[in-house]
Amino acid sequence: MAETASYTLDGPPPDASETWQNHSVQKRGGAQKAPPGKMPVPITLAYFLFFLDLAVISTATPAITSQFNSLVDVGWYGGAYQLGSAAFQPLSGKIYSQFPIKWTFLVFFSIFEVGSAICGAAQSSPMFIIGRTIAGIGSAGVANGAVTAISAVLPTQKQALFMGLNMGMGQLGLATGPIIGGAFTTKVSWRWSLIGLNCVT
Repeated sequence: MAETASYTLDGPPPDASETWQNHSVQKRGGAQKAPPGKMPVPITLAYFLFFLDLAVISTATPAITSQFNSLVDVGWYGGAYQLGSAAFQPLSGKIYSQFPIKWTFLVFFSIFEVGSAICGAAQSSPMFIIGRTIAGIGSAGVANGAVTAISAVLPTQKQALFMGLNMGMGQLGLATGPIIGGAFTTKVSWRWSLIGLNCVT
């Protein structure tokens, strides 16, 4: 009887040749990798939160530029997040291939949280931009980590379903971000549209 390997989030993902060999064995033996309980739920919520953070700034930008008197920096408030994310996407993928998935994901998520906290506590426009860049770096690892974790621990037949759920939650975050940001900015303070994300998590 053929044995099938079981991958967990406590180790790095398998290499491509190993995955292909085990996939062939599973098809012949009828075995599947068992889904790890509720594992996709926190990953999907993390995906939602970092897309929410991407969009929440849109309606808070006028209040931020008014407080810091920094209209010339307005392009960096959204661009710094995207720059940090884009710059670290390839590196985060390499890191996931070398280190345990679970702990790497948690480290990147912590970086994302630290960046959001810096933004919420910013006393100047440059400090806010630095916080957005750090949050963007963390978001690169969260995005890669969600894909890596799903492909490592879920059966092949269910991976597309959970990838679709992740993307759907991400789009929901993009859609609700401006609404949440506007509500916090109008009723409380723009700072809470960023610090509030940390409180939710």
